[in-house]
Amino acid sequence: MKTNRGIVGITIALFLLTIVSGSYPALSAPAGSESEETTRLVKEADEAYQNGNFKLAIEKYQKAMQLISEKKELAQTKQELFQTMTSLALTYFTIQENANAEKQLADLVQINPNQELDPEFYPPKFLEIFRSVQASILGKLSVTSIPSGAAVTLGTNKMGSTPLTIEKLPKGKYLLKAEMNGYAPVSREILVQAAGETKEELQLEALKPVVEKSQPPAAAQAKKKKKLSPLVIIGGAVVVAAVIVLAAGKKSKEKTLTSLAFTQNLAMPIDKILPSIMLLEVQGVPAKIERVDFRVVINHPGHMEDLEVSIVGIDGQSIFNIWNRGQSTASPQVMSGSTQSFNALPANGTWRLLVRNPGRNTGGEIREFTLRIYFYQ
Repeated sequence: MKTNRGIVGITIALFLLTIVSGSYPALSAPAGSESEETTRLVKEADEAYQNGNFKLAIEKYQKAMQLISEKKELAQTKQELFQTMTSLALTYFTIQENANAEKQLADLVQINPNQELDPEFYPPKFLEIFRSVQASILGKLSVTSIPSGAAVTLGTNKMGSTPLTIEKLPKGKYLLKAEMNGYAPVSREILVQAAGETKEELQLEALKPVVEKSQPPAAAQAKKKKKLSPLVIIGGAVVVAAVIVLAAGKKSKEKTLTSLAFTQNLAMPIDKILPSIMLLEVQGVPAKIERVDFRVVINHPGHMEDLEVSIVGIDGQSIFNIWNRGQSTASPQVMSGSTQSFNALPANGTWRLLVRNPGRNTGGEIREFTLRIYFYQ
């Protein structure tokens, strides 16, 4: 244990030395007393770590993260938060609390899927844990189409044209759509798995021109008309009446597709650090789900590309992603659509709208979360 602590202590000392010498990008601290407090806490945590006082280091790192969370204007650069989270995870690793280290690294990867650690400054075993966490959360998506050059939309995000590869995509269900002039659009629900590559090939069908069929001349139609005898007319009427009665009986037995709508429109602010969750209680749906229509309204002025938005079913595990980072658009943004991802779940219970804000911009709010649930009755 002492040997392990010594090695990691030397590693941290070298890391701090490179920061002081300027060979590593230093974290610029904003002006103000709160900024000075954050800088002091991180410095004291680093010193406690070097002196082997790991419990104190954990406390200081946690206080620094809490201060950044409460005073969001302090986080002028995302790197400040990322480095503090990494240092806390490294401290847990040093005292062999690997479960806590993995949890901290998982939070880091969720906030910033593109996060990487320089192998020059971290122990190999710690890097192994980090890569294992990445593999458990992130996947890769490759999309091709016939013909190529189709515009790809993932959820509500325009991602580019085929052939297209999206690296480090959080695992989960997505709505994939391809569009191209002169072809019918194609869409399907896909499941992106972690630690692997999901390959999707979309076949686009060319649109065919509509040709109107010419009607036969009136004279030709007149020639085809024949007089029917009274018996034929009566027999036909009986048959028609029987068909109408049978159809009416069958229709009475058929189930009708019905829907109920549920809305939560109490505005909720979007947090900068922690996920924001809006709850929606669904009650009184008498049958299994056939389809779910959703409508979400979010105001995050000019920075919708910061957000990740998902709907979570009542089991807390079934997730449907409706907005992913990378698309800039006007605000407020209305997101709507349909999904059958939840038709294996009971409808009644607590549904959740999950909004993550791993971007650099603060502010904004969730304004509406509506579900219309369809079922046969």
